[in-house]
Amino acid sequence: MIYRLCGIEQYILATQERPEFAEAVLKVITDLEMFCLELQLETGVCDAMSRGGWGDSTSFWSPAIYRNLLYDNVRKQVHLTHQAGLPFVYHIHSGVMPMIPLLLDLDIDVLGGVDPVQGNADMKRLKRECGHRFGFIGGLNSYITIGRGSADEIRAAVQEGIRTLGPSGLILFPMDAIDETVPWTNLGIMLDAWREAVAAGA
Repeated sequence: MIYRLCGIEQYILATQERPEFAEAVLKVITDLEMFCLELQLETGVCDAMSRGGWGDSTSFWSPAIYRNLLYDNVRKQVHLTHQAGLPFVYHIHSGVMPMIPLLLDLDIDVLGGVDPVQGNADMKRLKRECGHRFGFIGGLNSYITIGRGSADEIRAAVQEGIRTLGPSGLILFPMDAIDETVPWTNLGIMLDAWREAVAAGA
């Protein structure tokens, strides 16, 4: 929300040039986020809670700035979600690799947005260093691999995603999204490859 209100570039500059203003804006937004989270948890109908952290990653912030600026607020959301007995999903679509220590400290349950192509996610390292602590959503790229890839490339990507991040602890999904630019035919190839992998015992 803060990036929509201020613009990402303007807010990044404000954290350096007008830190008191940046902190005040952030407090208003995070207080609102916590209020909304509490309301959602009170309904008792949620299976999980998530944070869309598209602007939270090291594509925008160094790990040190993230820890000083955002870490405590995200950790509060994770803690409140866990108090309600629910898992916390953190969606980060790029710049995730330098954040591994932070993500482990945050005690999240699922990392969403794992994109090995446009997000440059090292899936082998993520599974090795984080797979014992949290699961994953992703493992595929939507716009290049599924959107423009050949049938063989799509099948290979599906197999690689399952083999590397799975088979357990993975929700295989093309990142960032499925929209009108992704041909239905290619989605069918992806789904068939997934079914074949499941049938083979993946």
